[in-house]
Amino acid sequence: NITPEQSRTINLPIIRNNTAESTVTLGELFASYQKTSGLHNIGGVLGISGQVDKGHFINMSGEGFASVDKNQLVMDNASIIKGNGNDYMATGLASAFVRGTYSYNNKYYLSGIFRADGSSRFADGNRWGYFPSISGGWRISNESFLEDDPIISNMKLNVGWGQLGNQNVSAFQYLNVYSKDIKYILNDTNLTGTRLASFANPDITWETTSALNVLLELGLFEDKFNLNVAYFDRLTSDMLIPLPGLNTAGLVAIPDSNIGEMRNSGFEIEPSYSGQIGDLSFELGANATIIKNEVTKLYGASKFISGGDQTRTYEGEPISSFYGWKTDGIYQTQAEIDNDPYISNDTRRANITPGDVRFVDTNGDNIVDEQDRVHIGDANPSLLLGFNIDLRYKGFDFSTVFSGAFGHELYDAMMMRGIDPTQSGNMDAVAYQRWTGQGSSNKYPKMSTIRANDNYRVSELGLKSGNYLRMKDVVLGYTIPETLTEQIGISNLKFYISGRNLLTFTNFDGVDPEESGTNNLTRGVIFNNYPQSKSIVLGANITF
Repeated sequence: NITPEQSRTINLPIIRNNTAESTVTLGELFASYQKTSGLHNIGGVLGISGQVDKGHFINMSGEGFASVDKNQLVMDNASIIKGNGNDYMATGLASAFVRGTYSYNNKYYLSGIFRADGSSRFADGNRWGYFPSISGGWRISNESFLEDDPIISNMKLNVGWGQLGNQNVSAFQYLNVYSKDIKYILNDTNLTGTRLASFANPDITWETTSALNVLLELGLFEDKFNLNVAYFDRLTSDMLIPLPGLNTAGLVAIPDSNIGEMRNSGFEIEPSYSGQIGDLSFELGANATIIKNEVTKLYGASKFISGGDQTRTYEGEPISSFYGWKTDGIYQTQAEIDNDPYISNDTRRANITPGDVRFVDTNGDNIVDEQDRVHIGDANPSLLLGFNIDLRYKGFDFSTVFSGAFGHELYDAMMMRGIDPTQSGNMDAVAYQRWTGQGSSNKYPKMSTIRANDNYRVSELGLKSGNYLRMKDVVLGYTIPETLTEQIGISNLKFYISGRNLLTFTNFDGVDPEESGTNNLTRGVIFNNYPQSKSIVLGANITF
């Protein structure tokens, strides 16, 4: 008997030479003026700038070599050489601004800026955007009625409003874009044809963000205690986003258009305190941001921007909201299925079996279908929190920084894939908590490759609280006294141990509650991301 030998495919060598180069040419010119007359202080700045971005690329590949010796693998020895190259579309940005400032008696402040920006990404007539801003301040603590106050050492009120523009979209969308990439056969001859790759939008122009900020600064007890309280309201209008897709098939891309508005508003609170008790000095600080996000204008009530299967962005709701099916546990018995009013008219009812997820009929037609897909969660935290501690005692020093987010959900798409036996890859550990019989689980469905009930669709099953508080950094150090270091010719010697991401307080049982999504439209979705690494570093700082 002859046993066939095991054989493996030989990978023929291919060499590639890819080169890309980009350059940014920037020129700036500023002129300033400053004058003080008595209690008056006047200043001004005039500036202009110009920027051009351009570049090129060349890609080459060679294959079909007579020898696989690495010394022979050069492009000239390839029997087939392929290549392409082109210039990147050059873009330019021209800007001019004027700024004026005025202050009186170190009590009252006023400043204003007006800038004009012109971008080659937009057509003539829409190329220039004009963005004003103005702010004023009042140092209340310098008024006579607070000047000698034993408690209030600093009090200042600042109010500002301004606009900024955004032009960061693909260039030249105001033109029809053609692509030479389609193969045709004409009279038995292979030809490369040109097609329309993207429609033109001649009206595309700047996106504008208008911001109102009100800030109160307060310092007490010779600025040992400080408190900053701010209110902000930012409205982004003429948002540069694609038009909703048409129900047609084709390869022509839809350009961005100036549609939609989004508002972010809320409060920021930053208290801090520093003091000393004997040889112990300390600084304590915290910051909290209460924020609300809402897309105030988009395509109307019925259309949305998709961030994938898990998220949708609708008018009147936060960006990247979770949309799916509500759930009501797991069917434990056949009697529960037979008596479930949610599916009394559902044609799938006969194929649902114990251990399947009980989905909720939200529109009351006794059928669970696409019409029952609703808003099930929000990926945007309502509270961002952080605090820091700095301690110093004789030669020792200790510092740590915590940060966290609260009031939002995450969708664990990685877990949902890991409990679906029809998917490739390892199973998630929560599969041990699956339904295995009546009363065993009322959360995770049975393991089955039969998908009649589509147990793993986007639903509340994959939704989890995203609340967390994490120790981002911690450092403990000791500095050797100068009396000892001077004897060995060293001016300073410090030993330290530092750590990063060592502690995380959360109920989230997925990979990492802090990092999720690939962009704003998939915010809060846990894909195949890696947890942030923990690190411990031992070190020494030596100064001679």
